[in-house]
Amino acid sequence: MRRHEIVSQHSTALLLTGIVLFGLVFFTPDAGNLHGSNFFTFAAATTWQRWWEWSAIWCSVKIIVFCIGLCLTIEAVGSLLAVIKLKRLALAVLCLQFGVALGFLAGGYYFIKALL
Repeated sequence: MRRHEIVSQHSTALLLTGIVLFGLVFFTPDAGNLHGSNFFTFAAATTWQRWWEWSAIWCSVKIIVFCIGLCLTIEAVGSLLAVIKLKRLALAVLCLQFGVALGFLAGGYYFIKALL
C-alpha cells in the first residue's frame, strides 16, 4: 500500500471515532436540572463549596469527551489535507488543536472543581 492510502485509512478511523464520541456527547442525557442551559455552562456554574456534585461531574466529562472527539476529527481532516498536498490549509486546520487543548483543560478544571 502506498503512504497516502495508509494515511487515508487511519484518518477514516479517526474521523469515525470522533463522530461516535460526538454522538455520545450529544445524545446521552444531561444530568440534573439544566433549566435550559447547555452542559458547558452547567459545569462552569458549579462552586467549590459543593463536593461531589454528580451532575457537574457528568457535564465536565461530556466536555472532555467532546474535546477528544473534536481533536480526533481535526487530526483526521488535517491529515487528509496534508496527503492531498494542501500543506498550508492542513497546517491551519491542525493549529485548531490549540483551542481544543484549552477546552480539554477547561473540562479537567471543571471536573476537579466538581469533585472538590
